[in-house]
Amino acid sequence: MGAWINTTLTWSYILLGIGAVVAVVFALINTFTDKQAAKKGLMAVVFAGAVLAISYALASDAIPQFYGVDKFVEDGTLTNTVSKWIGTTLIATYVLLGLSVVAIATSAVTRVFK
Repeated sequence: MGAWINTTLTWSYILLGIGAVVAVVFALINTFTDKQAAKKGLMAVVFAGAVLAISYALASDAIPQFYGVDKFVEDGTLTNTVSKWIGTTLIATYVLLGLSVVAIATSAVTRVFK
């Protein structure tokens, strides 16, 4: 039974890889053939970079103090750098959540006035 599970998992990984490669290739083809799509894609990358840069600037590299933190610090899995990136992703999540709520509210308000 273990051999079937390993074979199925291997086949799933292969199909996932093929699907990811096909998706990326077709997205790149579409981007390079359509200038408007390239412009929108570049704007999305710049926006994501700006959110990441702002989040990184606001994040603290202090290691949080909680019960059991000493174990993670001693074995090296929690360092100042890791703490900084955890804070960065949390702040980025909060910023994107806030922007989503604002976009939903704006959409509802503009729909009322139309």
